[in-house]
Amino acid sequence: MLKNKMIHVILTVFFVGLFHSTSFADVKFKDNVVRLSPNFGTGSSTEATTRILAPFLSESLPGNPKVIVEPIEGGGGTKLARNLLKERGDGHRAGVLAILHITASLGRPMPIALNKLKNVGSFAFPTIIMVRKNLGLNDLQDVINYKKEIIIAASKPNAPGVSPLRTWLIANNVNHRIVTGYAGQPACVAALQAGEVDVTPLNAQLFMPMRKTYEENGAIPLVQNGLLNPAGGPDLKVDIPGKSVMSIDESWKKFTPGTVDSNEYTTFRFIQKSFPMVMHWAMSPDTPDEYLQVWRKSFLALFKSDGFKKYLEKTNSPTPVVISGEQVDETVKSLDQAKNDKAIQSVVKRLKKKTL
Repeated sequence: MLKNKMIHVILTVFFVGLFHSTSFADVKFKDNVVRLSPNFGTGSSTEATTRILAPFLSESLPGNPKVIVEPIEGGGGTKLARNLLKERGDGHRAGVLAILHITASLGRPMPIALNKLKNVGSFAFPTIIMVRKNLGLNDLQDVINYKKEIIIAASKPNAPGVSPLRTWLIANNVNHRIVTGYAGQPACVAALQAGEVDVTPLNAQLFMPMRKTYEENGAIPLVQNGLLNPAGGPDLKVDIPGKSVMSIDESWKKFTPGTVDSNEYTTFRFIQKSFPMVMHWAMSPDTPDEYLQVWRKSFLALFKSDGFKKYLEKTNSPTPVVISGEQVDETVKSLDQAKNDKAIQSVVKRLKKKTL
């Protein structure tokens, strides 16, 4: 009798689930429109990258809805996160929460209650270190040995793109100066070309389509000898078309092998492992699960689409490192560990300062 009841319950659950299940094609978007909201405004690399990806997202979502990009900036990128937490999500909008989890990985409390959001997925392009051509810098050793002070441009002292470079400089007792407050990476490159600063990090995806223009205007990449910031962890090899590139971890070990047991090296590896979270897509906690699953599937499909692959080929851009919504869930759970790591915290305190 008990066995028959169990079978009945199992079959009931199965058929109820089958009846209520929603296939990918069944999800409909009202007015056939969805929204992507980057948390930094016009002129930022976050906004520019979001606009590049919008057409490919449209192709991967069911019904090919129109994708509208609506930046919501403020609070160091946290205003959008707060809005998403309060929003009664209907599955029609995802936020692009750039760098907030990287902030958390540097040992500070998790910004807002990001662990309550529903995660679509995340990705990151490699970061290339740009230098003024007339400085004569060709590799990492030149950066260490340069007689004069080198001025580094960034949006903030511990911005994701510049943190690994500054961590490496700290390990080598090099006291170059950083100038902050620039509105996005393009503004940093403009300052570099104008001669205001000497070095700045730049998203490789933004660099590759413009590299000839940048080089003609005196800004060149330090990639031939390996100062490349791979966006998937310190050991990942990222190939730049036409360039011979080591990972930054290989470069670190080659140029300063005596520092691999240092607190700086520990911090560097921790930052690098959390780098795929640079461009984190999330939705309101109230988002219906069927919409979340469609967004997750479409997010991964975007980066595998023929259209996106052709875009990478056309612009000679590196392939980004992409992680799924489930992988984001796990990353979010692990980010708080840095707060209890004294080795990391000793370096993070220095990364927050404008001078090393």
